[in-house]
Amino acid sequence: MNQGELSSLLRGKGFKATPQRLAILKALMDTHKHPTAERIFHSLRGDFPTLSLATVYKTLEMLKTAGLVSQLDAHGGGKRYDANTEPHCHLVCSRCGRMDDLVDPVIDFQWLPRLVEHAREVTPFAVKRPELYLYGICPGCQE
Repeated sequence: MNQGELSSLLRGKGFKATPQRLAILKALMDTHKHPTAERIFHSLRGDFPTLSLATVYKTLEMLKTAGLVSQLDAHGGGKRYDANTEPHCHLVCSRCGRMDDLVDPVIDFQWLPRLVEHAREVTPFAVKRPELYLYGICPGCQE
């Protein structure tokens, strides 16, 4: 997406399209690495010397509230962010914390709402968001 499209996207959600917000959103849309707030901050610091880590956190929270990014809480990996808000699976390395998307047309996520509804019916849990993580060892750690 170009800057104009990103600006329209933010304005359409009722938010000002500041240069920092646009850069944070673009940084997330340009990667599949599921970065932390700190990683985003360090990647943008050269272009935005006055950018603070607090601004990155506030912007990520705003983008999450607007439904433009997802916050991922993989066990032991801290909070990470993903601009792909469509249902998909994450592969997580149990050793190094690497996280990759598993997007495959064979996997049909139409069952997910039914699973959430079933969980709400048979357990006392108030399910907030469904996520699917597969844990294993990444190729780099297998070597």
